[in-house]
Parts: sequence; structure tokens; C-alpha cells
Amino acid sequence: MPPYHDESLDTHAAEEYVAHATAVVTHEHTYPSTEQVLGYDAVQALLETEESQQFASLENQAHEKKVLLSSDAVRYFISKVTTYSEQTMVLEEVLIKTRVSFPSEDGWVALNLQRMEHMLSEVLSVDSVPVVEAFDLEHSISYVPTTAGSVAEAVLLRDMSVALTLIADRPMVALADAVHDITALRAYLHGESVSISDMLKAEGNKLSMETIEEVLRALSSALDGTTHDETEAVKMAISRAITLLS
Repeated sequence: MPPYHDESLDTHAAEEYVAHATAVVTHEHTYPSTEQVLGYDAVQALLETEESQQFASLENQAHEKKVLLSSDAVRYFISKVTTYSEQTMVLEEVLIKTRVSFPSEDGWVALNLQRMEHMLSEVLSVDSVPVVEAFDLEHSISYVPTTAGSVAEAVLLRDMSVALTLIADRPMVALADAVHDITALRAYLHGESVSISDMLKAEGNKLSMETIEEVLRALSSALDGTTHDETEAVKMAISRAITLLS
């Protein structure tokens, strides 16, 4: 399978996606230096869906093998392996191959979309899954994203190298997912019933609510328009968030 490259995902599409992910809501917290407030209402309905639980389950399985999945890699995997029983078995094979195929950073291996495509092409035979003409990334970002730990987990682990691997060539999509993940973590810490990975819960429990709010502001700084290169803007935002935690 040739490496997937979606040339149709332009800056405008990415910005529309991030606009969904960073919906403005009224909340009791005050956020100085930014007009965008990242609140619970924008994601609450999404977080309780069956798909959110599916994402969290796959991520937990990956974490047992010290692998961090990017959110678009999870979406691609689910689009190719559609039943739960198959997903558990196939993902286990993918994770084993991933650990021996790619270098680790601080013990963790990043599995982004391109790597996932390559791993699945090795694990799955042509006849083992329905043929999918193409992974429709544009369709996958036409609605508010389902929570998956992805970049947010790398941020909480303070691992810049893994975070950069996970954003790949879709930085604004990765940022939007990270913002949702940290917002979901905040909701969890406030006692809300949400579906997030065990790693997010464990790492989040080590942080104060003030730190969580600062991380959210740091991640949303990529949207302030001061940097026109979206990749650099996202890298800077992630770097600020990791610096806050260091």
C-alpha cells in the first residue's frame, strides 16, 4: 500500500475543524489573554458516545505495549477493521510489529497514520478486510472529533519528539484533538462521566486544575494568528504546553 497523502486537506479545512474543536462557551473560569474558552458543553455529548469508549479501549491496549496512537491512525484502523473482536486481535499484532519496526523515545513508540497504514498492510491480507478505496480524512474531520489521547498524551508525558511524530502532516487536526482531550480530562477531574484513556486519567490526576487550564491556553495559542505557518504554530503551542509541565 503506498503511503497515504491527503492533498485536499488545505489550511481552510483545517481551520474549520479546529473551530469545531475550540467552540466558545460560557464557563465560570476566566481565561486571560485569549477570547476562546474551551468548555465542557462543546464536547460533552461526544464524550459519552460508544465511539469514544472504543477509542479509549484501543488506546489502553496500545499503552500496554508502550505505543502512542495518533487520532487519525485510530480512525483509519477502525475504518479497516470493523468488529471489536477483530480489532483487539489485529491491533495486538500491529503493536508487536510497531515496537520492533520504529525507534522509541523515552520508551514510547509513536504510531501515526502513515505508520499505521504500513503496519496494517503487513498484518492484514488482501482478503481479510473489505476493500476501502481511500481513507476519507476530509469526511473524518467534517464533524467534531471523537476523543483520543494522541498528542495530548505525549504532552502530559512531556515528550516533544513523540508529539511531533504524532502530528505528522496534519498539525491543526492533531491540535484540535489534543484540545478536546485535555478539555475532556478537565471534565473528568471535575467529576464528569467521560471516556478517556487510563493514561490521561493517571497523568491528569498528578496535575492541579490551574495547570490543566494553563495547558489548554498554551495549546490554543496556535490559533492567535501570530504565526502564519500552521505547522510551526502547532509546534510552538505544544512546546509551550510541555514547558509548563516541566
